[in-house]
Amino acid sequence: FKSDLTGCSYDGNFLKNRKHGQGNYKFGIGDLYSGSWMSDNIHGKGQYDWQDKSNHTGTWDSHRRHGHGKHIFFLLVLRSSILFQ
Repeated sequence: FKSDLTGCSYDGNFLKNRKHGQGNYKFGIGDLYSGSWMSDNIHGKGQYDWQDKSNHTGTWDSHRRHGHGKHIFFLLVLRSSILFQ
């Protein structure tokens, strides 16, 4: 499944024309979710990768982080005219 209007794509299982089971969804903005789906909702175990290289691995309930998980933040710090020795 690929949407030409939004640039989103989904590769995975369906049940009654809804994302259900395991699948990978790429959002038009470049974010990626890989994991469990239930009735078109991110639900169960999975990993969400943001375009800025941050990610969250854990459990989800209706598109929201839920329960235990691991979140990694990606920080880009630019420094100019500073000499470290």
